Amino acid sequence: MMFHSGILNPFSLSIIPLLTVIPVLITFVLGIVLAYYVYRDAEKLANPPLKIPPIIWALFVFSSMGMGLIAYWLINKSNLNRE
Repeated sequence: MMFHSGILNPFSLSIIPLLTVIPVLITFVLGIVLAYYVYRDAEKLANPPLKIPPIIWALFVFSSMGMGLIAYWLINKSNLNRE
């Protein structure tokens, strides 16, 4: 940090680390929220397709984010799984 006359110069602080951490935190929180939603929704299914337990769905959605959510929707919510 650079000091000028004993006062911290705010323009010398780098905001690059902050710009890196914020998207990571947002992605992490979004992953938790989506996994929780999928877990709660999968618990409500009386006869889930493929017999995949809700915790597995939640872990899959958390680890793969968008792809897991799309796979969950296609298998459980869309008309693709209707016979």
